[in-house]
Amino acid sequence: MVRIIARKPELGSHLLKVSRAQNQVSMTGRPGSVGDPLRHFLFLRGPFGPFFHQLAAALKAAGLRVSKVNFDTGDEVIWGLNFGAIRCPAKPEEAGQWLAAFMLEEGITDLVCFNDCVEPHEAAIAWARDAGLSVHVFEEGYFRPHWITLDSGGVNVRSTLPRDPELYRQEFDKSQPDPTLARDVGLITRGLVYATICHYLGKSAITVIAGPSPTPYAISTRQQMFGYIQMYFRRLLGMNSWPRVEAELLSGTFPYYLGLIQKAGDTQLTHNSAYDNESFIETVLQDFACHAPANTKLAFKLHPMEPRMREQERFIHARARATGLNDRVLVLDGGNLNALARHSQGAVTINSTAGLAAIGFGCPVKVLGRAFYDLPGLTHQGDLAGFWTRSEAPDMSLFSAFRWTVMARTQINGSFFTPLGRQLAIEGALRKLLVER
Repeated sequence: MVRIIARKPELGSHLLKVSRAQNQVSMTGRPGSVGDPLRHFLFLRGPFGPFFHQLAAALKAAGLRVSKVNFDTGDEVIWGLNFGAIRCPAKPEEAGQWLAAFMLEEGITDLVCFNDCVEPHEAAIAWARDAGLSVHVFEEGYFRPHWITLDSGGVNVRSTLPRDPELYRQEFDKSQPDPTLARDVGLITRGLVYATICHYLGKSAITVIAGPSPTPYAISTRQQMFGYIQMYFRRLLGMNSWPRVEAELLSGTFPYYLGLIQKAGDTQLTHNSAYDNESFIETVLQDFACHAPANTKLAFKLHPMEPRMREQERFIHARARATGLNDRVLVLDGGNLNALARHSQGAVTINSTAGLAAIGFGCPVKVLGRAFYDLPGLTHQGDLAGFWTRSEAPDMSLFSAFRWTVMARTQINGSFFTPLGRQLAIEGALRKLLVER
């Protein structure tokens, strides 16, 4: 049963309690691990689907305390009735203070969340770090499709991963078990689309009864719900255009570059770059028109989970016509990134993990935002104008060391969106949460 706390947070007392937090943690020390009743995990927002409540159940079965805070009806749909949860009563701008007081009052030792860029996760993580709590951040895998990410304190550019390429070479140890080996977790896209549609349908139904609630996403619930339903049926009916465009690109009749589009409202765009998709498209088109060889073409690959895919496609074609590039620009609403990257002259991205995948395929990559993999030897370090004619292939020996270290430190074989994937992910997450402290 979902438990709702109706009281209004007393912000003055919250600030007093927060100021005492670091002293209390330093006096009590950090609890132990497996089965330690002093360890108390607080779950915030999770990925769509049942992964978080299944992981919480596994922690409870191991003898550990678990609490959950929901922030809107979408969270309640995801969490379900598996065991109790608390609805945060604070306004979005005050939720961080409320969470700080809650963590102190409840003796939370471990904070668990998905995505470190959405509010109130940012504020909760900052307080938890200062108070000496363990922070565990989940995210989609850096190396997909058979991996998820679990990092301490933050992910992507907020990760604890090194920023010096040489440190990756030093850590690379072939005598250790290979962390890059993975089991196939099944068809992820279908599971993700299904979980997303169920989430928004459930959220919309509850909203009709209980009224609207805040959402952390840039696109409205209605837009996302109808966008994903449309996407599902277009794929089911074979209405996507990418097979034809991909065949044209892979025919070898002309050289081309890739523009890797991210999902609208992606927090990596809003927090770690100066671009949204529209300004990225404009920048790349204008620079391509001025500096790319005249015999090359530019193919924008849309994000496979973009609910406004058709709008983006129309926008790209309109801007290409305005830039005089109509006959040199193509758009893919799907496709095999492996084959496309290997046959391309290079790929431009804001900071998508698709850029990291392209590096793994030996493709030169230019990053316009901030990305944890934007390192000398892996990506083009010069300006975009020079990328079209002077890009270099990534150093694959460095990439091997980089991938080995990143996987050993932060990646878990599994998925949030398939039954086998969740089973593997929970097993791997438990090893990290209970042992690697």
